[in-house]
Amino acid sequence: MVFSPSAARSIVSKCACPADDAPDDMIIGMCSQRNDVAIIHNPAFHQARPIDYPDQYIRRLLPISFHKFDDIDPYEVYMEYLFEPPVFQRKTEL
Repeated sequence: MVFSPSAARSIVSKCACPADDAPDDMIIGMCSQRNDVAIIHNPAFHQARPIDYPDQYIRRLLPISFHKFDDIDPYEVYMEYLFEPPVFQRKTEL
């Protein structure tokens, strides 16, 4: 989830999770809708691990995040799918 500063202030001031183990993403979504905080879905926020998706799907849309870390190395996933070298380190030759 990504929030603007005003959206974060609205959510924090008007919402609370009912329990420590409540599904926080769903609670935040319901609270956001109730308080007219715009919600925009982006399919690049992946709910599972890269190995749970067909390779063509992952390569079609650049991923922003992955949420499950069971049986994978999160650093390795980051380096393979999410890391972008700074512009000055990118190679320009063919």
